[in-house]
Amino acid sequence: MKLRGWVLGWWSRFWAKPWLSFLLASLLLLALQALAFSLSAPPDAAFPTAIVAFNSFFVPYLLALLRYLDRQSRHTLQVMRPVLEISAAAFKRLVETLGATPQGPALLAGLLMLLFAVGVEISGQTPSSYTAIPSSTVFAALYYLIDKVGAFVFGLFVFHIYNKLRMFTMLANQHARVRLFNLRPLQALSKFSGAIALGLLAAVYGWIVINPELLREWLVILFLLGVTGLAALVFLLPLLGLHRRMVAEKDILLQTLDQRFEDSFAAFDRALAAQDGKAIELLSAKLSGMQIQYERLDSIPTWPWKPETAQLVTTAIALPMLIALAIFVLEQSLI
Repeated sequence: MKLRGWVLGWWSRFWAKPWLSFLLASLLLLALQALAFSLSAPPDAAFPTAIVAFNSFFVPYLLALLRYLDRQSRHTLQVMRPVLEISAAAFKRLVETLGATPQGPALLAGLLMLLFAVGVEISGQTPSSYTAIPSSTVFAALYYLIDKVGAFVFGLFVFHIYNKLRMFTMLANQHARVRLFNLRPLQALSKFSGAIALGLLAAVYGWIVINPELLREWLVILFLLGVTGLAALVFLLPLLGLHRRMVAEKDILLQTLDQRFEDSFAAFDRALAAQDGKAIELLSAKLSGMQIQYERLDSIPTWPWKPETAQLVTTAIALPMLIALAIFVLEQSLI
């Protein structure tokens, strides 16, 4: 019992540090594939370092990213709590639901992604770097096993983030109270959706980095455009409902302030006509204060993100795609 408790305690502490577990698991997979290659590959075969390294890091990376996003989603929920108009009991149920993913749809998403990966190989649309894998060897079997597990886990990852974003979108649209002078709770959602978008792009562009010859194919460019668009949607869609509500709230407050300006200017004109010095002084101070309010309110953004968050995510989404397009155009011009 003591040994079991020690093992469980060690594992919980280890798993609590997802990037450490990611690194160690990646190194273990890399070592296993290197060992299989040395034992089964022909003597003159060259070790395909790039694709094996990516194969070793991909699955642990996705698992670590899932773990990180789970923790980030709970943190985001806690930050948003002050503006959520739900009971304590409902909030507790929401926290519990947030950590659960429907198993059936998740497995189906993983299987569909696995079938897609197998279909790509059957169709012969594999990168040239894969020809360096010695066929009919223990190494090849191990490599393709890890590779297909990666495709399956990627499908799980896609469904997992879809499920979380769907829940946060519903929460933001139906239960979040918009307070324009306290946007910090709402801005937490943009950090979460931005982290998902960046994690998705890192997985896809990592594959492109080890297979740069793929950028010669227009189908790959279309695929990257689709992934870039998907990352942009992942970042923006959960925020659209909040954006519309923030615009509406800002318009209401500005219209209310405009009406107050109209009433105050009318009172100011009457005070001038009556030469009421005290009223003129009070109304001047009031109008000055209202002008400060108007300028402050008018400067409030209607997107729930900090400028640095939007700049980081926009750059990370757009820059790799622009580089890929430039390489594609250059390759085509040299043909």
